[in-house]
Amino acid sequence: MTISDPRLDKAISDKDVLLIRTIILNHIDIDVNRKEFMSKQHSENAAAGLKDLNIKLFEKDNGDFEFPSEEKWNKELWQTLKVEMRDNFSRKKFDFILDMMNSLRKKGDSYFQIKETNFTRNEKTESGSKNDSKNKTSANKDTDKVIATCSLGTVAAVTGFCIAKAITSSKILWGISSVVGGGIGCLAGLIYLTMNKGGKK
Repeated sequence: MTISDPRLDKAISDKDVLLIRTIILNHIDIDVNRKEFMSKQHSENAAAGLKDLNIKLFEKDNGDFEFPSEEKWNKELWQTLKVEMRDNFSRKKFDFILDMMNSLRKKGDSYFQIKETNFTRNEKTESGSKNDSKNKTSANKDTDKVIATCSLGTVAAVTGFCIAKAITSSKILWGISSVVGGGIGCLAGLIYLTMNKGGKK
């Protein structure tokens, strides 16, 4: 299945590598509940588009992150790695985080299971209504809201991670702070979306 993201396409045409990476990281957030990890194809699309512009999507891995064995993989490590990718968007980290998500889903971790969310529900609607421009517009608007919520959660996670990193050397606390910060950010975004949706009825 060929997929595209208008925001990603525009970022590629604008040669905005930082925005492209942010969009892909946002899709990783959403992928935890998707049937397929679409961030992989989005990264391939972006890499191909940037190659034509002589720009690289992935950076050389800086070696700052220790890649633990599979028995140590969990949500906290996933969150920590996602934050690390803000500073160093390497192919090694990207492939590793997708492997981690796939493994945790197979092991039954509830956070990484397929669920119907606002975003996945809109994707089904859009797929089944390709000739209905009104449905597409509505789906895209809701998608923008969900991605904005994930962005807020990611920003909050980065903030929590940076604060923890500044006051402690414990990587476990870094991960916990990232998860808590991300949860607070996503909760705030979801509350806003709920109130906004309720006000439109």
